[in-house]
Amino acid sequence: KQWYQRRVPITAGMMNDNEAIVITGAEDFSLHKGYSRDLKFIGNAPTSQNVVSRVAMDATRFRGDKDHMRQYSEAVILRELNKAHVAFNHEYPAPGAPVATGNWGCGAFGGHIQLKSMLQWIAASACSRPVTYFTFKDPNCSGMEETTRFLKEKNLTVGRLFEEVRLFAAQIEPQDKPKDELFQHLWATFKD
Repeated sequence: KQWYQRRVPITAGMMNDNEAIVITGAEDFSLHKGYSRDLKFIGNAPTSQNVVSRVAMDATRFRGDKDHMRQYSEAVILRELNKAHVAFNHEYPAPGAPVATGNWGCGAFGGHIQLKSMLQWIAASACSRPVTYFTFKDPNCSGMEETTRFLKEKNLTVGRLFEEVRLFAAQIEPQDKPKDELFQHLWATFKD
């Protein structure tokens, strides 16, 4: 599939697997805390002169899926990686601007944080964009900062890291519960 971007109105319909929506010039009008049903208004946002771009990218839903382990299939991994790449591969608000992201597709969608965080990091790195990752204090993010620091010290290429994620995913069986094992695997693989 070819990656591309197009200008769409804010009322855009369902995105294709090779599409994301970039909104440039968006402003925050309110401050909030929480997520989903726990989302609460906590006050007005301060006025900012900074140009901000927001990206909307849909994730594959796994919550309630009898075969939630399909997120480790090569087809789904490539879909999520391509989606993140399309979302991060633009020059707004400036070339090389950091990607601020978090547990995309994990909470309500049931994706595994260790897998999804590595896919986002790989995609952002392929677009030459640093990542600022917001864990929202989710305990499933335990070890993420240490793991990313460790992997950076190893000077891995994007391709090498992706290959190891792909190899890890290929060994997953439907009955496995690997949601907190990818970081351990990466440490064991690259320790020397």
